[in-house]
Amino acid sequence: MNVMWLCSTPLPYVSKHYGRSIAVQGGWISGAFHDLIESGCRSLCVCYPQAVKRDVEIFKDGRLLACGFPWSRKKESYDSTIDLFKAMLKRVNPDVVHIFGTEHEFCEAMVVAAADVGILAKTVVSIQGLVSEYSKAFCPDIPAITMHATTISELKSRTNLMAQKKSYYVRGMNEIRLLGRIEHVMGRTMWDYAHCKRFNQNVSYHHCGETLRTEFYEAEPGYATSSHNIFFSQGGKPIKALYHLIRAMEIVLERFPDAKVFISGTNGFKSSLLKGSSYDRYLNRLSRDLGVGGSLVFLGEINATGVIDAMRKCACFVSTSSIENSPNSMGEAMMLGLPCIASFVGGVPDMAIHQKEAYLYTWGDIGLLSHYIMSVFEEPRRAFDIGFSGMKRAREINHSRSANKQALLGAYEEIAGKGVDPCG
Repeated sequence: MNVMWLCSTPLPYVSKHYGRSIAVQGGWISGAFHDLIESGCRSLCVCYPQAVKRDVEIFKDGRLLACGFPWSRKKESYDSTIDLFKAMLKRVNPDVVHIFGTEHEFCEAMVVAAADVGILAKTVVSIQGLVSEYSKAFCPDIPAITMHATTISELKSRTNLMAQKKSYYVRGMNEIRLLGRIEHVMGRTMWDYAHCKRFNQNVSYHHCGETLRTEFYEAEPGYATSSHNIFFSQGGKPIKALYHLIRAMEIVLERFPDAKVFISGTNGFKSSLLKGSSYDRYLNRLSRDLGVGGSLVFLGEINATGVIDAMRKCACFVSTSSIENSPNSMGEAMMLGLPCIASFVGGVPDMAIHQKEAYLYTWGDIGLLSHYIMSVFEEPRRAFDIGFSGMKRAREINHSRSANKQALLGAYEEIAGKGVDPCG
């Protein structure tokens, strides 16, 4: 079988070839890549956007063909990308085209190109998140004055909170058009299933769990059961709602003054009016006013090994996101047996059973969030049992490499049509 992928970032393998930094997000694609190659897939063409070269960059190694296409968000780039995709589709002649995500304009461009060359029926889109829904849940309880505040840096880049919310809305409209046109989607939660069917009643839905980064399958489970440390992922993204955890920490610190929050994805709050962000200024002011700034430990952008090391120092993982499909960071924590506390939003309830495999709380309920954090600290035996059950769920169901591999190959076989061997 010949397969073409469209990803938002290059494979780490390809980034290493060009001597470029490896994106922290999207590392799970490597796991799916290795599973597909090991299955005997005849050839895999992986397309990804790049801003380094004006022309397409091509790297070939055995059965892998990596194509980095030039991309900007200008209309002429969109139109030229459609033409480029059509030429690539005709050259590769794939049995299946797999688009990872719906949130970027080039994803819609690939759908248009596939329709133009007559292979839309062999094209599938994986649901990562749904930006059309994310736009509705973007910082709903942040004060209006903060939403409209703008630093000097944001004036130039047009990236204050209201601009980010608008960006989600615009990309959401592209997403709705894409989902209305596509014939196959691949998802993993009842939440993404419901919304895909809402946008397109006729779409064929293929259930496939997400394969995580290889390091989390190889790592031995374990965490710091007696610590009072909390792991929080991607703290710089407003949709992750770190400000809720900051509020909860005011309560937690009264009983556990040594509690710390290890925050990945940011080196700290950039609160300068000149070079900072209005969101960071809000977080900095909030943590200072509540007296919790000293409990925040910033880890910056860390790779899989760094995440594992940090999680091992913690007693629990916390997700306070206002919306999620199924956060990979929570899946990675569950793989290590780290007890998880997460907001009951989007597809999160499909990841774990409340009070058996994780603690799930109503988003925005700071009192309940702080209660579950303190429960983990006060009842380490119960927390361990929940973490262990969550680990079994992650390793055997949600993120089982063998199950996900079979689901992926089964979907490819169905989409390509009978008679096409996904492993040949």
